[in-house]
Amino acid sequence: MAKPVVHLYGLGNIGFRHLQGLAALSDEIRLVGVDPSSERCELARSEWKGEGRFVAEAEPEPAHIVILATSAQGRLALLRQVLDRHAPDHVLLEKVAFSAMDDFDGAQQSLTGAAGWVNCPRRQWPLHEALRERLQGVADWTMTQAGPNWGLACNGVHFIDLMQFLSGGGEPRVVDVAIDQIIPSKRSGYFEVEGSLTAGLGGRRLVLVQRPDAEPGLTIESTRGRWSVNEAAGVVTDVETGETLIDVGRSPYQSELTAAVVSPLLAGEKPPVASLAEARLAHAPLIEALTPVFEAAGHDVSGGLPIT
Repeated sequence: MAKPVVHLYGLGNIGFRHLQGLAALSDEIRLVGVDPSSERCELARSEWKGEGRFVAEAEPEPAHIVILATSAQGRLALLRQVLDRHAPDHVLLEKVAFSAMDDFDGAQQSLTGAAGWVNCPRRQWPLHEALRERLQGVADWTMTQAGPNWGLACNGVHFIDLMQFLSGGGEPRVVDVAIDQIIPSKRSGYFEVEGSLTAGLGGRRLVLVQRPDAEPGLTIESTRGRWSVNEAAGVVTDVETGETLIDVGRSPYQSELTAAVVSPLLAGEKPPVASLAEARLAHAPLIEALTPVFEAAGHDVSGGLPIT
């Protein structure tokens, strides 16, 4: 029986971590890695121990799953290309899935024979599963992610998705936007922002703050107290009493999570990440808040925001 085929587009930093994550399935799948860089292909080839190949451009052939770990710009065109080229059952998109709401609409219209998923992996972390249990019955809370240089524009959607997850779903809305300035991103051609953005979901609030003087950390405040969330260590502490409320150990890396998404997809089951429809709701507040900011600064956003 032929092995299921997985195509991985993009072998840069995040793509390579997906490659490492797929190693747990190396005996079960045939992998095709796609990247225009011969150096990245060679590095991936040396890492992968299973059946597969690594090419600058993929040939037309059926695939069970396609993972798009490329930048957000041009993502819709690439999605349509891989749908036509591989007719996959599932497509897993790396965040930022799309940087324009029209592209989400175009993607949903194009995915007629395939299911779309977006990789916001905090849903998979034992820490956040435990935190969701701890927040059961708490109708109103405020979660704040703050610090300098953590990537509000490129990583903010992770925390909006987390608010959805902790709330049991729903449609977040923009409550307040106070962007101070647009700054160059680490990736050439892309940008970041400094300032704050607040989103709401029912009685819950998410406050995202990126400023040079912002105290780093993730906190949750509710009638049950103020909790400090150490994501790396997998620990939640009551700020007032110092009591450890949750301790599940180190949070997993992406290289430890990809197989847990791909395996259920191959088995015809729902994966532990957001569907494209859910992710659209998570991306909307970020895109809607930042679009007028970039327009006012003279950026052409007709093809989407320059964030990834």
